[in-house]
Amino acid sequence: MKSTALGRLAYLLSIVFILAACGAIQESEVNGDNGVNDENGDNGDNGNGEDCIEETCESLEVECGVHDDGCGGTIDCDECASGYECVKGQCVEVCEEETCETLGVPCGVHDDGCGGTVDCGPCGSCPDDPLCFTPESGQPDAMVDAVSGSPPALTGGEIVDDWYELEKLEFFTDGFLNQMFVQDVTITSMGNTHGSIQFTEDEWALRSVMDVNIQIQSAMADDIAQPMTAPIDLGGCYVAQGNRIVGDILQCGGQWLDEGDPPDGFDYQQDAGRIQLLIIMPKETFTDNLPPDYEMAAMLFEGDLPILMTFTQ
Repeated sequence: MKSTALGRLAYLLSIVFILAACGAIQESEVNGDNGVNDENGDNGDNGNGEDCIEETCESLEVECGVHDDGCGGTIDCDECASGYECVKGQCVEVCEEETCETLGVPCGVHDDGCGGTVDCGPCGSCPDDPLCFTPESGQPDAMVDAVSGSPPALTGGEIVDDWYELEKLEFFTDGFLNQMFVQDVTITSMGNTHGSIQFTEDEWALRSVMDVNIQIQSAMADDIAQPMTAPIDLGGCYVAQGNRIVGDILQCGGQWLDEGDPPDGFDYQQDAGRIQLLIIMPKETFTDNLPPDYEMAAMLFEGDLPILMTFTQ
């Protein structure tokens, strides 16, 4: 389900970028060819091909493959070494797809490292038609903050079947926006940020609402404040693998943050009476919501936005 709040946020951030760019960047004009061709458009060819200068692998800036030499023939730029393949004239390392064995996972659908996925079968003993329970919604208002640095490395742990209430949301904004245009980001709750997570045997469910205000201090334009209300409703079968909760997070319906594919799992850490979950909002969540006239503003976004959710009993 597409989040209109995310779309509005991306739109306003694009305005910051456009205003900043107008004050910092001057367009330069490209004045055509630099005299390589003569006024008749010839390239030294007198019509019978006698003066045609053939391209070389060096002039084409390629290292492999067969290419047009510019004079009606071809030029062979050799083959790639073992373990490499020729892609658009360049030797690139052959991508070896991950397997369930190399990933060390017994189940679930995972990234194969080459742009695809590998299906390792269903997780846990959860039935095909799980219970699909809904946890209590939790009480507002959870603490919300934008913090610097990187999110902590979560270490997993034995998940205790219970109900946990959302206590805190931490947005790690370093590396999210281009600091050339944005000086600071402040994120606060608007009073209705709440949620809960529940585990029971091999099934889980999470219900949360991020009801926040994002204040952006621009380096070159007026500051903006943008409210964002983003519900998350997950549920289904899961299995704990190392420090990750893995499963089909939309097996019981619900909704994710954008139109993109939801993740196949989350890093987590279970302590006494507390569980933390790390959610990554991909950069594309914002860039894909830009209006067509503002696609250039995608340069404003530099990276993904990690969100650490802390739940307590």
